[in-house]
Amino acid sequence: MYKSRQCLPKPPVPPLDHCLDRYIEYAEVVAEGQNRDIRGTIRAVEEFRRVGVTYQQRLQRLAESESNWINQFWLPEMYLRIRLPLPVNTNPAYIFPQQHFRDEDDWLRYTALLIRGMVDYKNKIDTKQLEREFSTGKVKVRMCMKQYDNILSCYSIRILISVEVNCVSLTWAQEAVFVVCLDDEDRKSSPALNWSNAQNYEEDLVLRGKHILTGGGSRGHGANRWYDATIQLVVGSSGTNGLCIEHSTAEGIVIINMAESALRYERENRKRNLISRPEREIRAKPLTWHVDAEAIRLLEKQKAALDELTKELDLGVLIFNDFGRDFIKGSKFSPDGFVQLALQLAHFKLHGYLVSTYESASLRRYRSGRVDNIRANTKEALEWETKMTLLKKAAEKQAKVTQEVC
Repeated sequence: MYKSRQCLPKPPVPPLDHCLDRYIEYAEVVAEGQNRDIRGTIRAVEEFRRVGVTYQQRLQRLAESESNWINQFWLPEMYLRIRLPLPVNTNPAYIFPQQHFRDEDDWLRYTALLIRGMVDYKNKIDTKQLEREFSTGKVKVRMCMKQYDNILSCYSIRILISVEVNCVSLTWAQEAVFVVCLDDEDRKSSPALNWSNAQNYEEDLVLRGKHILTGGGSRGHGANRWYDATIQLVVGSSGTNGLCIEHSTAEGIVIINMAESALRYERENRKRNLISRPEREIRAKPLTWHVDAEAIRLLEKQKAALDELTKELDLGVLIFNDFGRDFIKGSKFSPDGFVQLALQLAHFKLHGYLVSTYESASLRRYRSGRVDNIRANTKEALEWETKMTLLKKAAEKQAKVTQEVC
């Protein structure tokens, strides 16, 4: 069991000079690849270096008085103030193993077991029965568990409601532990998801990912989603199932741990007879909404926006079986660093330059820690990628001179 997060250190304020030096370093890499003049940026940074001391002192005072000084800036800027639609732009999807339901009862039984598994996990969170997590690096440190308290108890509130009947229905939605989306694909299919075109496992995964992310648009199951909810459990009658997540509450690894626990519960109990008489009868009822002409106009606009997102979403899956992290570790490389450099090299070979790149870095070793970002577009990465392209040029030259001789 884990104790209060108060025993963890507060996140520190990094030195001003270190931050500005790093900023110039990464800006130089971006500018060099695109032949841009970096001198104006350097002058602006040096000017801020002189006046930024005052702001640095304010941050340090804030860090002393607050449990976590970062989140009040990070969460609004990364999530809450972004006015783009949540589907695709912000809400990620987790694809669960494909199921093959015999009938409707089998479909609903599987869903019920996942619900029970997630509710059991919530009970462990509420009673602090989860094991304390530690970092995976060489030096093991305790990780903050606060995000677990949030994932099944938070809701992203973005609008004000004045109509009473809508307030009541919205309250029911907001107080739900999570949302279950039952997509009956036998009765309704999406023209945007053509399953007959899936020629292999990778293409099948792409379609399943699109199904969970968007429901296939408004003419499919896109209207059977509630994107402001922290967790949507999506289970389709065809066997597609997974989670769609509102990301402001927690990071991916926290959600994955909960999902794996629910899937494990389903596997362990699928053959058991768990049917029991409820202590009290609970009847489902539809939520009632008052929708006026203006609301209908806005809904039609959002349906069109969802359809456009669904149409423009270019999702791909690559199953790479040549080697894995054991080979990378055996070659004395960090798997994370290896993959990041591979991404940088791919971009460089496509476009001839590097751009600012976001890589998530966990701050859970600190009190109420979320994430920060790592910039993989370093000077060393650019130098390496430039030299990697020389191999191809040398080989092409060798082929050319060979043809001249032969």
